[in-house]
Amino acid sequence: MQVLPYLAVDPSIAEMLQEVMQSSAQKQKVWVSAFRAAPERKSVHSGVQIASEPSEIQAVDDQLQVYSQDSHPVCVACAEADMPPTAVHLANRRARLPGANEASRGAWCIALGTSRSQIERFCLGGPDAQLYVGEWDASSGDNFQRPIPLAGHRADITNVRFFPSGEVVLSTSLDFQAKVYSAIDGSNPRTLKGHTRAIYSSAILGIGREVITGSLDATVKVWDVSRGDATLTHTTHDQSGVLSLEAQDPQLAYFGTESGHLSLLDLRCNSPSSQPNDTRVTIPNSPSPYDASGGISAMAIDGNHLACGTRSGVCAVYDVRQMKEPLVSFWRNTAEINHISWKEQCVLIATSDGLPYRCSLTPSVEEEYVGWDADPVDAIISDHHNNVVAIGGGEYTLYV
Repeated sequence: MQVLPYLAVDPSIAEMLQEVMQSSAQKQKVWVSAFRAAPERKSVHSGVQIASEPSEIQAVDDQLQVYSQDSHPVCVACAEADMPPTAVHLANRRARLPGANEASRGAWCIALGTSRSQIERFCLGGPDAQLYVGEWDASSGDNFQRPIPLAGHRADITNVRFFPSGEVVLSTSLDFQAKVYSAIDGSNPRTLKGHTRAIYSSAILGIGREVITGSLDATVKVWDVSRGDATLTHTTHDQSGVLSLEAQDPQLAYFGTESGHLSLLDLRCNSPSSQPNDTRVTIPNSPSPYDASGGISAMAIDGNHLACGTRSGVCAVYDVRQMKEPLVSFWRNTAEINHISWKEQCVLIATSDGLPYRCSLTPSVEEEYVGWDADPVDAIISDHHNNVVAIGGGEYTLYV
């Protein structure tokens, strides 16, 4: 288990930099903090001065190096916290999500999909059964365009997925149901019922004739979408709820449980009892003595690489061809990993402490995405132009 340092940056830094660049202020001061949580806790805190004459950004404390480099206006390094030069990505836009208001409480989820006609669409789910589909345009001042409400769920939305066509979506909810919707007109041709507790995860198998769902009722169900029937129900070995799911192809799926187990579900087997016994591994524990539940709260697959994130802040990446040990596992602090996705062979990680980041498989933090002011980040993904969008608390932040 490798321990990575992390940054906390004044959320107003982008605004302060802009004021200096536009000459509306000659100097501004913000703050930056560098941390390392283990094996020995270290922290360095410093004021940072932004000046127009001479044009510079510089930390007040000599233990922290803050400077501009290449396309990033802010980079930070800190030898005391074992932090190599790390790019700080500033937000280009922050705004409310469609349907969100100040009274909205609960987590949000998002998916992007591209249709055969190259229209990129978003599907956005949130608290109180709020569910929308529309067109995504990163170049517009209104990135979430023409949202269509999708009706039918009765509780918080927990997961959304696009089918490969980019024209159909699958949603899951705390109301025990999964629903299939048209992303074009918002119709709901199929509702999948059979779970007895909240459904937290889903995956599309192949081109979408079958889908798979995971629930807190400790089962994974495979569904025939055309009939709306469950063709297979698999119960977890320790009766632990399923929090996350991914599919590699029409025959192989991976699921993570509340107890911290990662399992393979081989759909070529004829029955749950015929599942192989050697396809279950336990995600490494965090080095924190205050380790919370190690439940696998997030999962994302890219080719043969499967990334898993836990409620105790651990990220582990596996080669699915050999899952006995992770290729790499790392930890920054005990903040829950809410969501994981892939971008250019790196993992994008959204955390409950408002410090989302991009990490290579070295592992090394490539970019810190700032501007959240300790608010939980529910999800983070990239679009087909490699822009990054993070969501949480009814708001979204775009990083171009």
